[in-house]
Amino acid sequence: MALLLLALSGQFIFAGMTAFAMPAHLFFNLLWLRLFIADRRVADVAAVLAGLVATGLHQPLFHPLFIAPFLLLLLRERCWTRLLLFLAGYAAVAVFWLAWPQIVQTYTLSAYPGTSATDAAAVTAPTGIAHYLSMLTTTLARSDGRVIYMSENLLRFVTWQHVLLLPLLIASWFVARTDRIAGAIGLSFVLPILVMALILPWQGNGFGYRYVHGVLGNAALLGGYGWQRVAAFWRPHLRVVFRRATAATTLVLLPLQAWMAHGYYAPSARASAKIDASGADYAIVGTDDYHTASDLVLNRPDLSNRPIRLLGHKIEDIDGFSRRICRPKVRVALSTEQFLQPVIAHYSPMTFIEARERMPLIEASLERGGCHVMLLQ
Repeated sequence: MALLLLALSGQFIFAGMTAFAMPAHLFFNLLWLRLFIADRRVADVAAVLAGLVATGLHQPLFHPLFIAPFLLLLLRERCWTRLLLFLAGYAAVAVFWLAWPQIVQTYTLSAYPGTSATDAAAVTAPTGIAHYLSMLTTTLARSDGRVIYMSENLLRFVTWQHVLLLPLLIASWFVARTDRIAGAIGLSFVLPILVMALILPWQGNGFGYRYVHGVLGNAALLGGYGWQRVAAFWRPHLRVVFRRATAATTLVLLPLQAWMAHGYYAPSARASAKIDASGADYAIVGTDDYHTASDLVLNRPDLSNRPIRLLGHKIEDIDGFSRRICRPKVRVALSTEQFLQPVIAHYSPMTFIEARERMPLIEASLERGGCHVMLLQ
């Protein structure tokens, strides 16, 4: 039952096709839970290692929120050896990720001798703990629209799941009150909702509610507990209801969500295909041209893709940038109003800020440096 609830979740299916970190969070959280339930020392050590990866995937908040109820469960049951193992392991995880920016900076300076300390620090500055705390403080200071945003988030979450997930979640409450694992799974599901309602109610892009994607497995397991609860009384009738609800989810809801997902991303996909087809070595996109323009700037980790995509507003020293990259036959593609028109018409009011103001300056500088400039149409 739990597997069906997860496999037929539109959020699970369509978010899994994206470059978001959330599907990886879901994988590592479920792996962690499986190892935790095994209750063996080797499995506990493996769970900490899984937590090392999960903590560094996106923001260092989501995975600790997931595991916190299970550690409280160990505390409540006085499993001191296991609790100390996890506390020590996650203390080491925290130290590692706090030190990570410095590790990357040191590696950058040693691997690329010509890199200045300022440039090396700029690579990792946004991930530093000071920046993270500053971001949280700024977000907490804003309270406008919190209730509206969270209401929308939860409504999206429900409508992008199996039709019966919500009633089964409600039924699972009666199990979670008495079953220790079910209770921990339930609290682990609720915690991110409460915390994100406080610090970041707006989810940005996503299918369903993106910030609970890592605990979709919790929701599915709770739905399984809910099914066990109600099936004990009405199993014959519920089987018919579940078959019909599953058919409606599969034949109506998922195709509709696929159509909506395709419609939302199609303009960006077409723009991205034009960039790929340009044959350029570099492509520069203006971040301020429309509110999701930065979604077009996605490179492989080893930068083997061509063209390499760059954000226009990140190029502070245009002439210095041109001197570094321009060589004979180096081709640079720039976004234009004509190229951006279909995307902006779909996503946001007309802006073209960088296409109109910054791109002509970048074009002139690149041409002076000897690059061949191509204008995306």
